[in-house]
Amino acid sequence: YDLLLKLDGKDSTAYYNRGVALAASGQDDKAIADFNAYVADPTAKTKELAYQGLGASYMKQKKYAEAAAAYDKYVAAKPADSVGLYN
Repeated sequence: YDLLLKLDGKDSTAYYNRGVALAASGQDDKAIADFNAYVADPTAKTKELAYQGLGASYMKQKKYAEAAAAYDKYVAAKPADSVGLYN
């Protein structure tokens, strides 16, 4: 993802995918930055997934207010998804 972003820094999907990889490896600060870069793109199509990732990363950091705000955005985008309601 780093190479793709270096070649085309406007590919917001790469930010989301790198955020997922960073979160999985415990690099939550970097993951949060990438998820935020993704949701800032007005053309991003699956922002709810990034909000779910943001919520999880903030939870791991014990930043509960930020996590709740991210999960609220996830639920607003996918109200029928029980995962978002559970988080």
